[in-house]
Amino acid sequence: MPTNRKSSEEIPSRGEGTPTNRRQFLKVAGFSAGTAIAAGTAPLLAQDNNDKPLRDQFYSLSTFLTGHNDLDRGLSDRTWDALLAVDSDFSVKSQALRQAIAAAAITDSSLLRLSAIGQDDALMTTAKTIISAWYLGYVGTPAGHAMEDNARFISYSSALMYRPTLDATVIPSYARGGPSYWVNPPATIKQD
Repeated sequence: MPTNRKSSEEIPSRGEGTPTNRRQFLKVAGFSAGTAIAAGTAPLLAQDNNDKPLRDQFYSLSTFLTGHNDLDRGLSDRTWDALLAVDSDFSVKSQALRQAIAAAAITDSSLLRLSAIGQDDALMTTAKTIISAWYLGYVGTPAGHAMEDNARFISYSSALMYRPTLDATVIPSYARGGPSYWVNPPATIKQD
């Protein structure tokens, strides 16, 4: 039985009277979207290639300061990005610290305080900022009840603060006592 309906594959285009093929439309739309995505990420990829030496130096500085040679490279990049987001001059500060450590020929981070670096507040602040980022899993200063702060999250479960007690404690990823467990104080230490 003949029908006057057009094929579901064809959509009439506006103002022209000739149908446009749906497949052709989807091909063009997909190609356009792919091109737009590729064009949008190209500057990001170029930026990553441009600061790779700085990221590598930051990773080396982090392993030196924390004393951990097994730091995750991905977390190192996240930490670097977060530190730059909080302090636009951080790149210069970390380079100054790295150069001061090299000039003083310090081979262990425990010797920083005893060296001239330990007397330089700016260099020690930079060192503490890097160490804090790795141990706490964030950078910046969280504001307790404010809507906005300058804190940048890096990692919760990979924060170095959990490593010393990892054999005895579980990394707390939720309120282990249940909802509102903190409302009533414990009866005694023995029962806790």
